[in-house]
Amino acid sequence: MISRELEVVFKLALREAEVRRHDMVCVEHVLYAMSHDNWAMEILRHCGADIDDLRIRLETYLGEQVQVPEDRDYQIEQTLGLTRVLQRAAIHVQSSGKKEMDAGDFLAAVMREPESFAVYVLSQQGVTRLDILEFISHGISKIDEPSLAHEGGEELEDEEEGDEKKRPDPLASFTANLNERARDGKIDPVVGRIDEINRTVQVLCRRRKNNPF
Repeated sequence: MISRELEVVFKLALREAEVRRHDMVCVEHVLYAMSHDNWAMEILRHCGADIDDLRIRLETYLGEQVQVPEDRDYQIEQTLGLTRVLQRAAIHVQSSGKKEMDAGDFLAAVMREPESFAVYVLSQQGVTRLDILEFISHGISKIDEPSLAHEGGEELEDEEEGDEKKRPDPLASFTANLNERARDGKIDPVVGRIDEINRTVQVLCRRRKNNPF
């Protein structure tokens, strides 16, 4: 399954390809759509990305791609690179015991496509796959939150200790104990999930489509 938010991202990516008359929807189309998605933007910011700069560079890159002539009909398809990313993301979702693929899973999978412009531009901003995994799995940010920058010695320490007591355990919040899930029979057999996700994206890429789910 794909989260509702990620489905919207895919639709935006498809729309971007349609507007630009691209016959292939690629990783960069999806990353550009993610630069307008709240959860994806939060992940990227905490990994050190400059969203405005990222958006501008992706717009420039997409604007340089070949357009289909106005007098020619065409069907939008997904690139092999995007297919590989979706397959990796599906495997990550299965191994973590999650029910849905979201922006974090997709971004982590993108970073294993080293020849893509998406990885090139993210790497230039200092974003790594480890940064993404640490944030989506444990809530670990590589940037300092302005709201946490205070002055004051013992008073600050007391506040921080109080916050630590109130703050939920990020490991429990963002991960699942696979052993417990397996004992409880809550992990479905790993059968056919990748094909289903590929089929979903193929349906979303059609100009005229029914609900892919």
